[in-house]
Amino acid sequence: MPKYLLTLCFFALLAACNSSKSVSSDELSTDAKTNVASTQVLISQEGPIQITQSEDAESYTISRSDINKEITDLRFVKRYFRYYQTINEKNEIQYLDDSLNVFNEVEDFFWTCGTVPHYTMTIISEGKFFVVYSDETFFDMNNDEPAKEIARISMDNIDALMFINGETTFNYTTNFGVGQENRLEPETLIAKKGEKYHFHGAPQVEYDEIFFTKFSPSLTTRNGRLYGLHNIIEPTITELGEFTYFLAPVTFPSGEKAILDVFGKVYR
Repeated sequence: MPKYLLTLCFFALLAACNSSKSVSSDELSTDAKTNVASTQVLISQEGPIQITQSEDAESYTISRSDINKEITDLRFVKRYFRYYQTINEKNEIQYLDDSLNVFNEVEDFFWTCGTVPHYTMTIISEGKFFVVYSDETFFDMNNDEPAKEIARISMDNIDALMFINGETTFNYTTNFGVGQENRLEPETLIAKKGEKYHFHGAPQVEYDEIFFTKFSPSLTTRNGRLYGLHNIIEPTITELGEFTYFLAPVTFPSGEKAILDVFGKVYR
């Protein structure tokens, strides 16, 4: 799993990351355009490294023109920091370095800076409402600026309101989710009515249980014996493995094993 080292300022990281960008065909040189097959769509280019996608969006090719090397028939490819995480044609998770060498396991990392805003959020009952307050506490350590009300929610149809930790107080920094494809916002609110839970704003989708112990890439949900992940996949899985970067192994009720990405796509 990634190691997060608080040794480099986040703004320097952004500058480095901006060197890799998605490009349109209009931005490519003539030589680069001729390297992209007519059945492939260029989706990103980083120096000599190109990633193209088939027109049916079912496979990817990653190539490096200066060493005349390419890897085809990838079902998934996405850069984390120093490596590309992939799913090959055999539905196996593998990793590529910038020379397109293949690895079964890697240890990647992501630098962040701790000098960022810190927030304390609280939920207070006021009359017939749950009122949510947010207070920045790092740069305003003397509390010169009072906490701000960010939401006022009627108690008419809910019995309790909580943050993503299952409590009425939650602390986070703006580094929340940095270095990963996190599908959960720190300000997310969860309501409970009777024995059922739902995410605020979506009362029609109820859950028997929400697990408040792990935020990355999102909160795990459960209905009966089936599990899901908020903003990724509804409870349809019997076994949900640990995510490594963007991918996790899953098992369905039929016993079928597959791979789930953080965007909700299943690779069978």
